[in-house]
Amino acid sequence: MIRCLLLAVLAVPFLAACGDDEPVAVDPVAESTTPKPKALDAPPVVPNDGEAPNATPPSAAAEPGTKPVEEESAATKAEKKPVAKKAPDPAGARLTQLVGQLDDEDAGRRFSAAVELGKLGDVGCVDALVTTLKDDDDYFVRRAAARSLGMLDSERAVPALIDAVDDDEIFVGISAKAALTAITGRRFETKAEWSDWWAQQPR
Repeated sequence: MIRCLLLAVLAVPFLAACGDDEPVAVDPVAESTTPKPKALDAPPVVPNDGEAPNATPPSAAAEPGTKPVEEESAATKAEKKPVAKKAPDPAGARLTQLVGQLDDEDAGRRFSAAVELGKLGDVGCVDALVTTLKDDDDYFVRRAAARSLGMLDSERAVPALIDAVDDDEIFVGISAKAALTAITGRRFETKAEWSDWWAQQPR
């Protein structure tokens, strides 16, 4: 008993000296109920005219049915690209000119046309030369027509050339036989021989 009293007397000065430094007990219940300051949130983004936040700006969105600027530029360039004009056909123009010249009043011009048509090598003039071989009244022109038909190597001319073998002018007949040989690879002397052979050919 005396010992307990002695310890209490000795403890009083010590507690007085430590008065303010004594740790304050924290009530855990009070700490849990004390409101804590909240962190400041970023201000919400208010959408314009009902648009969702972070929506793509109207200027960046492509409208339906439109193409990117680069593609439209390429298409525009393609439209502006000059279209190549079809080159004229000098051979066709020349053929038309020479065929028309076969009807010229001047025999010399008809003769030149018949010769040039053979050199041109276009079988599109075979019918015109056949008509000239049959109907032209100048034997120089008929002879030139026969020779050109042989150069064109067209079987459509064979019947007219066979008829020309018996032409009144011997040189026309000679040219007609030479043309027939060039086309068919055969050699006959008379019209009858040519006619018989031609009649046997399949067509």
